[in-house]
Amino acid sequence: MKKKNEIKYQEWSEHLTNTKEKSDYSLKRMDLLVISISGGGLYVLFETLREFKTGNIIIEDTRLLLWTGITLLLAILINFGSQLSAYYANHFEEEYIQTELKILEDEKIKKKKKLELECEQKKYDNKIKRYNLVTDIFNAISILSMIIGLSLLTYFSYSIF
Repeated sequence: MKKKNEIKYQEWSEHLTNTKEKSDYSLKRMDLLVISISGGGLYVLFETLREFKTGNIIIEDTRLLLWTGITLLLAILINFGSQLSAYYANHFEEEYIQTELKILEDEKIKKKKKLELECEQKKYDNKIKRYNLVTDIFNAISILSMIIGLSLLTYFSYSIF
């Protein structure tokens, strides 16, 4: 392998390692917060319902609790979709990098084969962009849903006093 290609190869190898680390991190990032906070909100909601059943508190409008629960549960479910799309985005990034490494490994690769591999990379790149967009949208909706759910829960808490 030529020195120039060897350097490029090394750079792509490092990039692949970093991308794999990002794949792992993407499963643990802000999403953990959304799930934890939304789960905590659902716990408070269920405890409130338990107290309501025992007669310790009076709830005049149960619709507010219903919408609170729906938005918090929605935050968690959409977050799972975000996790899945982030995984696929990083998976296709890995495929893209592995294809680039194939091109760099084989200096005598035929032009036709190289063009096929580059075409593959374009497909991977399009998938990466699409899944990253879906992940961003899901994250925004999930966070917004969590904020709405917490706001409703807070409003409810102040309305019973």
